[in-house]
Amino acid sequence: MTRTQFDDGNARHGVPASHLLSDNLFGADRPMATMTSTELIASVEMTHRKLTNKDYHDLPDLGSSTLKALDREGAEYVAARMANGSGEESRAMVVGSAVHSIMDGTFANLYEIAPESFKTGDSDKFLVLQEATERTLLTCREAAEVTACGESLRRRIGAYLIGRRRWIEPSLFWEQQAGSHVVPCKCRPDMLIDDGAGGVLYLEIKTAAATGNQAWRSACWSYGYWLQQAHYEAGILATGAKAVRTIFAVVRKCPPHDVRFYEFGPTDRDAAHSRWMALVEQYGRRVAEYDWQNDDIRNPTLVNLGLTDGVQLEGFDDD
Repeated sequence: MTRTQFDDGNARHGVPASHLLSDNLFGADRPMATMTSTELIASVEMTHRKLTNKDYHDLPDLGSSTLKALDREGAEYVAARMANGSGEESRAMVVGSAVHSIMDGTFANLYEIAPESFKTGDSDKFLVLQEATERTLLTCREAAEVTACGESLRRRIGAYLIGRRRWIEPSLFWEQQAGSHVVPCKCRPDMLIDDGAGGVLYLEIKTAAATGNQAWRSACWSYGYWLQQAHYEAGILATGAKAVRTIFAVVRKCPPHDVRFYEFGPTDRDAAHSRWMALVEQYGRRVAEYDWQNDDIRNPTLVNLGLTDGVQLEGFDDD
């Protein structure tokens, strides 16, 4: 594998080489040999926060959202989406990042609450107010949900985080070898927690209308969380972690705002990684050959409904 980076993305797009962070962020052998551990952590904290969600999604590197679309919607849809750009940052992204800021105590510095008359975050008058506001704007309803979810998460995991190094929404970039293709990739984990042994716990936070086991299983299928995990783990390992364990913290969006913690078993995790690698290779080939056709009347796609596998999962409402 070629050079990997743990930074805000700007190093790959015009920032001087002196601002590059290291390969092997979690390992002992760091290219920045003169930088102490404390200085490196401070540099990571300073640098990765410079990249907003929109800036991150505007970068052309392959992210898990594109892979999910390729798996779920097909190549022609992906090509059209890439041609049209990433578009505006969704309210779900805004709310998700705000929940993270409650957990790390930066909410008051980054967000502002709109007057109660502003009911939705996509109305014209809200967007006008946002243009005139330096900090990110939330509606009263969004702010109440963010605060309740964030505080609930803090109560459940706050004690675990004491004394542990962690990074909130870092941007990771690496080049993935997939077959004969090398694909520039990116990911943006919600939270990375140093495990003290050269590895990392990757905590992915989800807000949901329902948090039970069946609802979560449906969400994993509906929103491709299995594919997201495979992509993010590859990026975390490529950045230098010796090992990674992924845990999903799922918090209910309405009272009682209870939190559940889930992880995939080894069989599902291995299967997800194999499917992820196949999709990355397919993406690399399609980019190289500029071939974005799904199928045609002579060669339709074979559909397997799994009707012999039992009752199908129900749908699930989730951000």
